[in-house]
Amino acid sequence: MTGQMPENDAVHDTEGAATAPSKKKVVLFSVFGAVIVIALLVWVLVTQVFAGDTNEVTPPKPVTTTKPTKPTTEPEKPAAPIVLPSCEALNPQEAAIDAEARARYAAMEHDPLSEVTPFQKFPDQFGPAAVDALSSAVQSRECVYVRNLETFLATALMEIREADKDAFLEKLRADSDFVESTVDGATVFTWKQVSDEGHWDESNTVHAFIGNVWYASFGPWPVEDSLPTSIASIRAANPTLP
Repeated sequence: MTGQMPENDAVHDTEGAATAPSKKKVVLFSVFGAVIVIALLVWVLVTQVFAGDTNEVTPPKPVTTTKPTKPTTEPEKPAAPIVLPSCEALNPQEAAIDAEARARYAAMEHDPLSEVTPFQKFPDQFGPAAVDALSSAVQSRECVYVRNLETFLATALMEIREADKDAFLEKLRADSDFVESTVDGATVFTWKQVSDEGHWDESNTVHAFIGNVWYASFGPWPVEDSLPTSIASIRAANPTLP
């Protein structure tokens, strides 16, 4: 009996020694699993935090504004008002002669020129078509350059509307007495009449158009004596005329 007890004790020690490692493994696996779970939780929390931070620091997209483009063509400027030169500026040479003649007549007891009104003789000198055009003129000025009571140069300046000018041009072109030409860029119509009676050897009726400025003259001198000077004066007063 005494010899068997140690054997039983040996067996118990052996089993105890064999079961001890199994418990350690279980504990290790439990700890390892807990560490993995905690690591996963930490990873999830970190990714959410960084994701939130990323959304917060993302700068907004810049707003682009389109600048208004300048027009390729500038708006047309209004045309400059027409200026009708004074009688002195229109024909300086004839104006000087006229001033001397009028001074002589003014010294007389009765001045024969004092009762002459502007455009009084215009219908007789230029005819009904010109009178119709004159009635619709925007502005007008008459210059009568006197040399003596029988010799003078009647000149008129008018601003005429485009439609009225075209209608008058059509009538002038239909009148076979007028000859059309161009003088210093102006469209000119001339009617020359030769006379054996009276104080004039000839009379010249002239219509010239520079843009919407209409120049008319009636006198005994050739067109070349006064027209180029008057055209130059009209252009000097109106630099924008064609």
